[in-house]
Amino acid sequence: MYKVIHISDTHLRESNLGSLVGWTKAIRAIAATQPDLVIHTGDIVLDEPDNATDHAFARNELANLAVEWLVIPGNHDIGDGPPRQESICSDLIHRFADTYGATHWTKDIGHWLVIGVNAMLFGLGTAQEDEEWAWLEKALSTASGKPVALFMHKPPFVTTPDDVEHGSAAIPPASRGHLWALVRRYGVQVIACGHRHEYRVLHRDGVTIVWAPTTSDQLDELTSPINDPIPLPGLVEMIFHEDTFIHRFVPFYNRTAND
Repeated sequence: MYKVIHISDTHLRESNLGSLVGWTKAIRAIAATQPDLVIHTGDIVLDEPDNATDHAFARNELANLAVEWLVIPGNHDIGDGPPRQESICSDLIHRFADTYGATHWTKDIGHWLVIGVNAMLFGLGTAQEDEEWAWLEKALSTASGKPVALFMHKPPFVTTPDDVEHGSAAIPPASRGHLWALVRRYGVQVIACGHRHEYRVLHRDGVTIVWAPTTSDQLDELTSPINDPIPLPGLVEMIFHEDTFIHRFVPFYNRTAND
């Protein structure tokens, strides 16, 4: 058994009380669950990708976790792609890697292969995007029959791989088919993402897609057209067995009848 805590969208800034209150709850929950690994799927800092002070603060907070951790970037960390075009550039990507160690990675966790990809590059139409796709396919090819869990910031889609939604809730439509073809070809069983600040689970083509919520006390969003949203701050506990996977949502608050 291997336990992973999946967190996302912490939006850390030393002066931002809402994110710090939620982060304190996350630290306590992580300590209580005693995971083998913490994976953060991006939007580590509040809202300024080029704010070095925010990144230094966030990096220090992660370093204080008494457990191994890995991160991948979100739009608040390195900028956004289509349709927003919020200045993703090589400098921000390199700064992220210098601060946190990498923008993509692979890790063997017993019988599973876990991959973190910088999906913020998808849809840019740049050489860096091409390199990321090539890196991802090579990483997937090393699984050698192991089940794969893929971690990324934005969801691969909102409802189905054929979504034509052109907003920023998921990766760009032009990238969805390519990603899903790789997922099917290489036997990805789990996709873990964040971005939308709500806990959600989808099952498509034998793949379980888990959306982690924000940890922040002040941020909530609802993603149409999905019903019964759970926009509570919290985290996701994942248990990986030999060839099976289970998870549970760990909210920081309980919903009441008036919620």
